[in-house]
Amino acid sequence: MLRRFLLTIAATGMLFAADDPFSGTWKLNPAKCRFPAPDNGSAPKSIIIRYEAMEGGGRITSEVTTPSGRVQYDRHTFKFDGKDYPRAEFTPNYTAGYSRIDNFTQESVHKKDGTVTARMRRVISSDGRTLTTVAKRFAADGSAEETVLVFEKQP
Repeated sequence: MLRRFLLTIAATGMLFAADDPFSGTWKLNPAKCRFPAPDNGSAPKSIIIRYEAMEGGGRITSEVTTPSGRVQYDRHTFKFDGKDYPRAEFTPNYTAGYSRIDNFTQESVHKKDGTVTARMRRVISSDGRTLTTVAKRFAADGSAEETVLVFEKQP
């Protein structure tokens, strides 16, 4: 479940015009991340996210290398209108709705079969080099876990 959640985190983001701070390629810096305790070896080895701007939204492609070395991919397209968009290409029955707060902040709500499974907030640093994702994942029993992922922009 944590792996699918990390793939969801990796595959979510903010897309704007090409000169927007979210556009481009981002690589996870594991040393700066915070995973739910106990981590028990479930943290990813790496995550690479590529954002492409599209009118009113964008396309996200992500590559997650699991602790065992397995590579998982996700790609989906959405608009910044808060509506649910399918993530069916690699994650059947999952949707995500995106909202743009400002040029440096965006939020998303993720669902499986219509039930909210996660809420995420992404913020770009003032220098444009760091993307921080704070994700709150909800379990079926109502409990919640928070993960903080820190990405660095690639040249």
